[in-house]
Amino acid sequence: MKSLKLAGFRINSFLNNINVKLVFRDKIDVNKWDAEVASSDVQNPLIYSWALDATCEWCAVIKEDYSFIFPIPFVKKFGVQRALQQAYSRQMDYIGSSEDFLSAIELIKKEFAECELRLTDADPGITDQKFQFLDFNLDYKYKSNADRLIKRASKLFSYETSANYQPLLKLYSQNSFKKFHQPKSNLLKLDNLMLRMIERKKGIVINSMHQGELVGSLFLIQDKSTMYYLIGDSNPNSKKEGVMFGLMNEAINFAKEKGLSRFDFGGSNVDSVAQFYKKFGAIDQYYTRITWNNLPFWFKILKRLKKS
Repeated sequence: MKSLKLAGFRINSFLNNINVKLVFRDKIDVNKWDAEVASSDVQNPLIYSWALDATCEWCAVIKEDYSFIFPIPFVKKFGVQRALQQAYSRQMDYIGSSEDFLSAIELIKKEFAECELRLTDADPGITDQKFQFLDFNLDYKYKSNADRLIKRASKLFSYETSANYQPLLKLYSQNSFKKFHQPKSNLLKLDNLMLRMIERKKGIVINSMHQGELVGSLFLIQDKSTMYYLIGDSNPNSKKEGVMFGLMNEAINFAKEKGLSRFDFGGSNVDSVAQFYKKFGAIDQYYTRITWNNLPFWFKILKRLKKS
């Protein structure tokens, strides 16, 4: 069967005859794409084209009229294509019908030897992931130790909002970034992402100050009716004094003052992190993982050797 080569992908010509098709980034109409994201009920600011551009190489499964779009972050190494969740994004949601989504899954199975993507709601999938959020339309209550640490922090620290994320990036690179042993390339992706959010008036920094010195900071993303917590960090001494509790309280209050309906903590399956969010009254929401591994035997061996 005749096939065509499109920026590294070999896509069989028969795929053009189905309702959805796989399209490389440079063939995507970003104006149509971003308009669909902005007008949809799906709440995920990391699927705007410019947010994807900041954090990964990507393609997408789309319908010609853009009534269905599904971004696919991917990496290609040694000729093997792998659809993998990109850095600093919890999930890759689709916009459109579930029937088209099922067709999209069958399509990308033909192109990607490995898949590890996460979605808010989707079938088929493995629903074993969770994140934490606050719904401001429902009652919620801080835990007593959270209240205590917030009060302590209020006596030591002051808070301010800012559009300058570079001090936070430096603080994060010196602390949490090293702790979680991330690849160095992720720091540049984070820099790019925060810059894009600030440029589009969707990002805001909240700083915690002590005697004129930055001791803690976090980055928020506002989109539609939700405020999202992206990253935050502090120096170790201030953390002991409750600075992150104070910052998170400021972030939640900031979102409420904006008239938003939801605060998304970003979420974690790590129990200690999830318990921190739950001290603010957050509740769990489960989401889906789409996964398969059809990697060649030799590639699996290389992956094991790299980890050892």
